[in-house]
Amino acid sequence: MDSISESVSLLEGDEYLAVSILSRANQIQNNLANLETADPENGDLFDDAYVSSHYIAGFGKIIKSEKIHHLGSLAELIADLARQFHSYSDHSMIYLTGLIVEKLIEVCEDLVSGNSLETDISDVVGECAIYLKSAIELVERQKREKRENRAALVSQIALETPSDIAPTNLSDDIFVEIDTEEVPEKIIIDPERIGLISDFCEEVWDSLQKSENLLIELENNPTSKDLINELFRAVHTIKGGSRLLEIKKIEKLSHELETVLDEVRSNRKTLDANMIDVALDCVKRIHNITEEVASREPINTKVNDLILKLRGNVASSISIKKSTNTDISKNINETSTNQEKQNLSDGDSSKSARVLRDDSIKVSAEKLDSVLNASSEVYITRIRLENDKNNLSDAINFMDKTIEALKKDFDNWLIKNVDFGLIEKNFNKDSQIYDEELLENFKNKNHTESVFARQSDLVVGIEKLSIQNRNIQKNVEDLEVLSSRLQSGAMNFRMVPISTLFNRFPAQVRDIARQIGKRVDLKISGNETELDKILINQLSDPLLHLIRNSIDHGIEEPQKRIEMNKEEVGKINLRAYYMGSNAVIEIEDDGKGIDSNVILKKALDKGLISESQKASLSEKEILDLIFEPGFSSAEFVTELSGRGVGMDVVKTSISRMQGSIKLQSTVNSGTLVTLRLPLTLAVVGIILVSENGYEFAFPILNVDEIIRINLTKDVARVNETLVYNFRSELVAVNYLSDFLGYPKRIDENGENFLLILNDGENKIGVIVDSVLGQQNVLLKQLGSLIETAPFVIGCTILSNSKLVLILNVIELTQRNVRSDALAVYEKIESGDKVRSQRNQNTVMIVDDSRLQRSRLCSFLENAGYKIIQASDGYEALKLSEKEIISAFCIDIEMPLMDGYQLIKRLKLQPKYQDVPIFVISGLNVTKDNLLSMISNEEIQNFFAKPVDLNSLLVDLDQQCLTDQVTVSLGITS
Repeated sequence: MDSISESVSLLEGDEYLAVSILSRANQIQNNLANLETADPENGDLFDDAYVSSHYIAGFGKIIKSEKIHHLGSLAELIADLARQFHSYSDHSMIYLTGLIVEKLIEVCEDLVSGNSLETDISDVVGECAIYLKSAIELVERQKREKRENRAALVSQIALETPSDIAPTNLSDDIFVEIDTEEVPEKIIIDPERIGLISDFCEEVWDSLQKSENLLIELENNPTSKDLINELFRAVHTIKGGSRLLEIKKIEKLSHELETVLDEVRSNRKTLDANMIDVALDCVKRIHNITEEVASREPINTKVNDLILKLRGNVASSISIKKSTNTDISKNINETSTNQEKQNLSDGDSSKSARVLRDDSIKVSAEKLDSVLNASSEVYITRIRLENDKNNLSDAINFMDKTIEALKKDFDNWLIKNVDFGLIEKNFNKDSQIYDEELLENFKNKNHTESVFARQSDLVVGIEKLSIQNRNIQKNVEDLEVLSSRLQSGAMNFRMVPISTLFNRFPAQVRDIARQIGKRVDLKISGNETELDKILINQLSDPLLHLIRNSIDHGIEEPQKRIEMNKEEVGKINLRAYYMGSNAVIEIEDDGKGIDSNVILKKALDKGLISESQKASLSEKEILDLIFEPGFSSAEFVTELSGRGVGMDVVKTSISRMQGSIKLQSTVNSGTLVTLRLPLTLAVVGIILVSENGYEFAFPILNVDEIIRINLTKDVARVNETLVYNFRSELVAVNYLSDFLGYPKRIDENGENFLLILNDGENKIGVIVDSVLGQQNVLLKQLGSLIETAPFVIGCTILSNSKLVLILNVIELTQRNVRSDALAVYEKIESGDKVRSQRNQNTVMIVDDSRLQRSRLCSFLENAGYKIIQASDGYEALKLSEKEIISAFCIDIEMPLMDGYQLIKRLKLQPKYQDVPIFVISGLNVTKDNLLSMISNEEIQNFFAKPVDLNSLLVDLDQQCLTDQVTVSLGITS
């Protein structure tokens, strides 16, 4: 093949591979001079040459070009030897590399142009055979000496190994040696490569996750070449990275696993359950080692037992045979093949070898949090700036109104005080006669012109302020756009595909199912759905518990499924999708379902419900009993279930994420568990509310409606519960203070705001005093010092720097609280009866002091009385003739007609002879003075200013209301 023409047919879409291989060859050629003089301590150039050679050899095999693969393998072998010898100068390796690269470029140019590969490479292969023979023999001799020194220990290991996994073919030809003592491996990495550790670990974890899922798929489809080739490439990637960083244990284990997979895809071995078990163990072991590498700790994880198991599955050893001049090229080819092993066995699968990745960068969580905090500060600053702008607008409006009022007042003054006509008529600037009146009028005119000039200046100043205000408004709008973009972009940093979570479950499902003797197939969909990274981390345990329940409680044993005409393999579907501004995750199985009768019986036995409650429970309420602490429907306690710990924790965890959980089940058909979650926990829209001075916030997504209500008119009483008819649905109503335990303020008028809150399943009504507005805020956790806070999901800082707690609606809807709302309702309802009677009475307030009248009128009107007011006795007397007055409150000292005269005139009228009169007076009039002027029978009571309003109200109620109402108020005669 090296000397004859080779025809290569590239598949559609693979043309770029030829260009890429040519680019790699040119890259090696450009670095030849540097490789010859490179510092042995700086291994980057050597590593680059090895990686490029490795790439050429691998993709030469993929496109089925023996010449490119052979030349790439030779270059790779030389690069590996150079790394061992720390030099390209020995054994003419720089010379050979130059020859190889020149041939590669010729071959690749033919390939790119679409011609057959006519270039003869046998001469280069012969040169390599001559010059590399001594180098390969030196490497073999070093390895043989090392093996001979440890031969006794190898025999001991072999004797101690159980017969069913005894190593085979442990001859001197084994390429990968076993560390018989398996001491901890110290990680020694060049300082210049330290930065590669993070990339290496990420790449290994991704490849391991992919390998794990592929192994699960292969268990159900063991003959799929595509799956095997894809698995082979993933393992090969791990091996290549570990070799680059010289992580020997990963390199050895991945090499042995790669060898087994090569045997499988070459149809020399079949993939059975035992082999998949060993492969999965290898994946877990490599994962453990990678964790140790990431933490920069010595590698204590052992791998020899798995290597021996893998070799027990391989029919033939991997070897470098002793070479002659005639077959050295073949041996070189075999050696490099063992180092690479990334080939695809058929052309069709080459399409799947290309993995297209989006351009991406890695950002630390610390930096992300910093950006999020900065975006939050920008947002808060924008709100503050908007507040400043509003204040400026208010100030301008106030100045405008003030100037207008000043102008009106000044015009009035001019009309009253300045006779401009007289000035125009009599003033003569040539005259020397100025009487004082004309001179004063002239001064007034000059003063007027000065004032007008100043007014004009003020108008100009106002206009300038208005222009500045418009500029600020534009800046606020621009800042709002920018802050929204910054916040949205920052939030996207934390959004990751849910596949990072879902991909952990296939292997766990397999292990759990095998542990209890069941067969389960996990189907995953919606991997592309994105959630906040924080949510992804918090969801892991709850989802695993739900899946474990589906396997243990839901899926039947294989034999029982067959008897029920079901497939032997149980099905679990794990789905994710968007619904509005939420993400929905569903776990559905086709098992035996949940029997509500069994749930009821267990709940009765545990005392969770009573016999009287049993009949009134709906299907949903019965299923929700599963979430009660300590509840378990399992008949037997196993390692997996039956201890009553879990589902209540699941629900609590989901609630902390502002999510909800819902159960649906049909006996013998299966169970569906639905989780509804917000897309992020970072930025939330909130509604700010207050009650009795305490401010709190609700996530706006949980607020269906805000309604202004009158408690006694709009809210009904059903048994011992208050309910509101919300769109033909009765919603239970409580004060917010009933949940949080702080004192409430009772509005005697019963005027409040009602928030209809919805957790996705249930609704409740929460009464507050006022709604303060809506904001988008950055949600902050309470911190590690506060382990749990009932009803609270976090807090935020508002634009006025006030800290406000954000409440968890899901907890509120699911918590039965001892409510004082009914007592408040009854008190307000009783107060309504009092107000109703008060409203049938009219009280006249007679006082020449506007302040005193206003104080009394406001208080008595709020209490429910109708009010008529008069500023003196004469006005009161005229008003009393037109109205029916139930009681009078009269001041003594007043103009025109004082209080004494008014009282005497009123008592002369038949309709007011028995009407109660209350005297109100200042310090100048005492009760003794009063009684000296009028009789005690003519007045009801005397009140000195400032009046005790509550005492006055009691006296008024006693005189004006019925005995039944006064008794209910606690008033006695």
